[in-house]
Amino acid sequence: LREGECVEDKMSEKRKWHRRSAIEKACDAYHVRRLVIALNEDSAPSLPVEEKYLRRDTSAKSSGSAESDKRRGQKRGRREEEAMLELVGAIDQGTQSTRFILYDKAGAVVTKHQEDIKSIYPQPGWCEQDPMELWSSTQTCMRLALEKATEKDASVVVKGIGLTNQRETTIAWDRKTGKPLHNAIVWHDLRTTDIVKRYIEKGSRDDFRECTGLPISTYFSAVKIRWLIENVPAVAKALEVRRIE
Repeated sequence: LREGECVEDKMSEKRKWHRRSAIEKACDAYHVRRLVIALNEDSAPSLPVEEKYLRRDTSAKSSGSAESDKRRGQKRGRREEEAMLELVGAIDQGTQSTRFILYDKAGAVVTKHQEDIKSIYPQPGWCEQDPMELWSSTQTCMRLALEKATEKDASVVVKGIGLTNQRETTIAWDRKTGKPLHNAIVWHDLRTTDIVKRYIEKGSRDDFRECTGLPISTYFSAVKIRWLIENVPAVAKALEVRRIE
């Protein structure tokens, strides 16, 4: 014993040493560091050291478990994405037919479907198509092409769809009902010849060449819209009540 020490103090220190040593041996280095901190804390003297340590360790394990679960979930999600057959679709709505094509990441065609479109010729130089046939053929092509793709690989996922159409082919819709007010006037239709002549007489054939690159012609959808307003009462009425699209 050193001067001023008593047997009781010495025994108390020895018990503390044995107690700490037993716990340290049962833990790894990380746990020892946390245990030493817990043993030397005076903020909660009434709480047994082991209980304090276990509470902290449980919290750490719980947090670590949550992080581990999150990482496993992310890895599983990546594996699932890698297992999916990711495709991009293209709607090609043309004058003669509607097509839907599915491409893979390399740009190769995986599958496609095509439906023919009927044209209507009310008189020479005029050409129309049924708007509802255009829409239904698009839906059919998409559905059947996707069915063909899933037959090859059930994990097909379409990540996006592009669209190309007839450009200047013109349709007037009722905004409220969603129904067409007249057949589509196809881009090469010539019924607007007289309207084009009127505009040229008022100005110049090249009035819009600077902004469009083209002279005024029957090709433009604007003159087709003018024809519909002047010749189809349902279109004129829808315009008046602002229900036209």
